[in-house]
Amino acid sequence: MNKLINPQELARRTKGSSRTVSLRIKEKTWLGFEQLAKDNKTTANALIGELADYYIESLHDGLNLSDEAVSISKFKTFLEKEVRKLSRWSIDDAVVNVNMAYAHACDGSEYHFTYFSRMKAIFEKISISADGKEYANYEFDFCTNIGEHEDILIYPTAKQKASYYAGAYDPSSIVENVLLVPIEKSPDIISLFESIKSYLSKNKVPISFDIDAMDNIAKAINKYDYHYEETYSESPGPSVEYDKKARSSMLQEVAQVIAKATGDIYG
Repeated sequence: MNKLINPQELARRTKGSSRTVSLRIKEKTWLGFEQLAKDNKTTANALIGELADYYIESLHDGLNLSDEAVSISKFKTFLEKEVRKLSRWSIDDAVVNVNMAYAHACDGSEYHFTYFSRMKAIFEKISISADGKEYANYEFDFCTNIGEHEDILIYPTAKQKASYYAGAYDPSSIVENVLLVPIEKSPDIISLFESIKSYLSKNKVPISFDIDAMDNIAKAINKYDYHYEETYSESPGPSVEYDKKARSSMLQEVAQVIAKATGDIYG
């Protein structure tokens, strides 16, 4: 590595795109950077950031700092933030995020039912036959597509287990890959994939949702049970209970599978 860069050179460096991090340094070290910053008409934070950039640039040959690696790193950071956001939401928030139509009552009983229970009731009415068999009904607008050519359909199911399979959900469908998600978890999973879809369209991140990745996503979904329960009353309205920790853990594990699928492209 070259000799240590001096403070004047650090202060003159051009700042590129950056991210905020939290650091713990000794008080004496911070005081030193503050004094150097004052002498060079900049800030201590700017000098510390530039010194870190300079150090990594000096080791560039031994690290993978390609545009693809940076892109994947940013995507993984996005996934972490998205999971934290979804975990703070209620399941009703996730329902409305996918389709705002379920925020409106159809029977005048808006104070006695959750958005999720309305969505579930509509799904059961139009997607399950009299003999209890489930069938594809694309008039039920609560799904998303994702993939290189948007050829993976993510769709709720009344079954207790998520599953993935290649092949049309029904003979008239052009969709060739289907991820079925238990209806209680579908608002969260579809919201997550909707966010990913939006991110991928804006940022050209290489990602491959192959059979192994989709199977692993289904396994991660099945690993956790929400234990979702609703109790109805005239006042103050519905009471909802579910395992928030299990919900957050499921979202984290699904995001980890997706992050790994992204990184695997470049090893």
